[in-house]
Amino acid sequence: PLFLPSQLALAFPRTRGNIVEAVEKDKILLSPGNSRSDQMQELVIKLLHANIAMKFRHSRDTLHYCHSCS
Repeated sequence: PLFLPSQLALAFPRTRGNIVEAVEKDKILLSPGNSRSDQMQELVIKLLHANIAMKFRHSRDTLHYCHSCS
């Protein structure tokens, strides 16, 4: 089976850059000595958190813009 970040990158191509960036930033992230928990934290959970925060900011800004137009 494919590692979950690989599956995410295949299913959601826009995430690929974030995954590659995290691996380049931490060269030992994918090493056998690093726990799966650490890998999941860096490659999945932080990525999802960042995407949710970005969508929230976008929604908030959109609502603010719409409110100021009325």
